[in-house]
Amino acid sequence: MRAPYQPRCSPVPRFTATDVLPPRFSVLVWNVHKLPVQAALGQCNMPSADIWLLQEAAWQVRCAPDVDGVMTPNLRTRSAHFGVWTGSRYRMKPLQQVLTRRRELRLLTRKAALLSTHPLANGETLWVLNVHMLLSRSHRIFEEELSRLLLALQAHAGPLIVAGDFNTWSRRRLATLQWRMAALDLTHASPHGMQHLKAHRGRVLDHLFYRGLVLTEACVLPTDCSDHAPIVAHFEQPS
Repeated sequence: MRAPYQPRCSPVPRFTATDVLPPRFSVLVWNVHKLPVQAALGQCNMPSADIWLLQEAAWQVRCAPDVDGVMTPNLRTRSAHFGVWTGSRYRMKPLQQVLTRRRELRLLTRKAALLSTHPLANGETLWVLNVHMLLSRSHRIFEEELSRLLLALQAHAGPLIVAGDFNTWSRRRLATLQWRMAALDLTHASPHGMQHLKAHRGRVLDHLFYRGLVLTEACVLPTDCSDHAPIVAHFEQPS
């Protein structure tokens, strides 16, 4: 049975950029708490980024953002789609859209993820997985959904970023996530200002993991626009 308000199709993506990511680039990861994409990009005093990984973003049907991007929606209304949105100022391509098989308790909505590819200046291809994990289900279901989500990444041996709102509100969830990321040879970014990240009982919910790139700086920016604070990370491509 289709969950209430679950979209029957994805919003039409907008792709116009032709340039590859430069040797140095930045990534912003942020659960925007149902802010429109356009507002998140330009109206919350956020710094300019090259790749945007938004969760709980709103794609307004009559007001598409100027930045190239694509969404995996998990909820829709008459005026907007909601879900994870990946945008870039440079060339990108959606590779896979994923909805969780299980739904949130009571709300009956699924969570979403989006896998995209981004060509690099050094000739390699960066894969980026934008994630929003289930909040209210058991640890067993969390493990099942995470395993299913990460399955596609095994086909890629190159540079990789996995980031988003993982809802790691328990010790077991956080340990499982860290173990699965380590198995993919991913490094956990520890940004400055982590005290601003949304947390439950001392365990933060938002994370950024990376592989095959050099992290030069990462920080968390406090904001009043959402109940989550964004992570901004700056990377260099290895020569």
